[in-house]
Amino acid sequence: MCYARREMPLKARIFLVIGMFCLATSPALGVFAHDLNANRIPWLDFVRGLLMGLAIAFNLGSVIISRRCAPQTR
Repeated sequence: MCYARREMPLKARIFLVIGMFCLATSPALGVFAHDLNANRIPWLDFVRGLLMGLAIAFNLGSVIISRRCAPQTR
């Protein structure tokens, strides 16, 4: 599915940015917190899972909002 970002409502674009930020941050926590991960801190896994869930929710919300406000064809 291709997004026409210029035609998306502002709220949908904000949701898309937040979702993509969460999606990029979640795996990065495992890479950059490698020393913390050796001790297997359970809260780090919780934060990574929470960020993945937020990414799914915000990206899906962005799609739903943009489909509701689809531009009218002439």
